[in-house]
Amino acid sequence: MTREAALTDWDDGDIATFAHLVTGSTRARGGCQRPPDDQFQAVGADRRPGGFYLNGERMQIFGLNRHQLFPYTGMAMAARLQRRDAEILKHDRNMVRCAHYPPSPHFLDACDELGLMVWEESPGWQYVGGAAWQEQAVRDVAGMVTRDRSRPSVIVWGTRLNETADHPGLYARTRRIAGELDGSRQTSGAMAHRSAARWDEDVFAYNDYHARRGRARLLPPLPGVPYLISEAVGALSGRSAYRWIDTGAVLATQAFLHAQAHNGARSDAGYAGLLGWVGFDYASLNGGNRIWRALKTPGSSILSA
Repeated sequence: MTREAALTDWDDGDIATFAHLVTGSTRARGGCQRPPDDQFQAVGADRRPGGFYLNGERMQIFGLNRHQLFPYTGMAMAARLQRRDAEILKHDRNMVRCAHYPPSPHFLDACDELGLMVWEESPGWQYVGGAAWQEQAVRDVAGMVTRDRSRPSVIVWGTRLNETADHPGLYARTRRIAGELDGSRQTSGAMAHRSAARWDEDVFAYNDYHARRGRARLLPPLPGVPYLISEAVGALSGRSAYRWIDTGAVLATQAFLHAQAHNGARSDAGYAGLLGWVGFDYASLNGGNRIWRALKTPGSSILSA
């Protein structure tokens, strides 16, 4: 084996080409390559009160969440369209949260190559079951980290399940297993309640859907913890649907709400940034009058907030 290039810091800017180990039978035939498990380049990201830092430089997180439930096809979508989602998101953003499960490897391949930072989380949403269920949750975290720990785009492991109540014993275990398998990334989990009393992750992430008089607003950052808005606007704010058949005024309302939320996140250095809800319309039957033809339609991937 020979090393073809020296490892350099991964960055969210230009398309990254990674150093890799090759033999005569496995030499790459063009394109960007992920390093193998024993030679991965960590992102070098850290969070601290006062913002997010990549390779020692402060960076404002500006991104969106992504559901992989494609309209009318669900998870069954070709690799080229998984990649296309990453290309659209990368257009003027620097991060995506994969909600609420590990995404297709094809999507992560594109994130690695394009320089799009990733929050990857274990499958779950608003529910924690009994002992057997919790054992499976721990296995899910272990499987997620083992599969994707060699990806430079992943900067956060979601070891606390989305919008769940406090379960200190369970989340101590999931965080510990993530650290044992990969100690180079921070852990988090999107919170629906804004309290650090029984919270024990590296990054405090809050789903902030507050609004006043039709305008999106954010609660101030919690003091003393790295603070990231993990969801805002999206499926719970403004009109019940945002469809391309709707009027320009309706679609402009969505754009204004996202702009207001991001403006709030940039108004105080205590915010590490904001991940809006959501990049693309997605299949769903949960949401009452916000469901249109088995879809939720808060997709905002082409908005310039």
